[in-house]
Amino acid sequence: MSSKDPLSAEEATSRSQQKHDYIPQAQTTYENDLHSDSDTTATNSSDEFDWDQDESLTTRSENIKAKRGRALWIAFMQLARAIRVLLIGVLGAAIFITPLLVVELRFKDNHVSSQVHVWSLWLSIVWAASCITYLLVDAIPRAVIWVVVLFGGQVERLKVQLEVCAFRTYAYARC
Repeated sequence: MSSKDPLSAEEATSRSQQKHDYIPQAQTTYENDLHSDSDTTATNSSDEFDWDQDESLTTRSENIKAKRGRALWIAFMQLARAIRVLLIGVLGAAIFITPLLVVELRFKDNHVSSQVHVWSLWLSIVWAASCITYLLVDAIPRAVIWVVVLFGGQVERLKVQLEVCAFRTYAYARC
């Protein structure tokens, strides 16, 4: 018993070398769980989820679907604001007035014709009035600047104040 087993001496030598090696040694799963807060899977393992694979498939199909609509949207947004509002106003009023026209032309003797007539006419008038109101409210800063220029005031200071006021209104509307 005084002499040591040759295997145990080799094990002791290899263990002492492992302590002094600068290459990190693989830990058991239990040690990783105790000493690490990160995930224990390897970076290049095959059981990892491939984020790029699913994203590339959906991106391709979304790009194909969105090309026509995007071109139409860009063309629409290149129009002047007043033209865009007028187009939306006419389209909305036409949609709201359609039930009134259908009931008047096709179902005149129906008992709900008066209700359809009232609601359809009311919605189309409110839609058109809201578009006109938007155009008028949008034109107020330009009219104020025009009056100030007409009477020789400081336009730049007024423009800054109007922009700050418009920014505050926009910022509060987003909250």
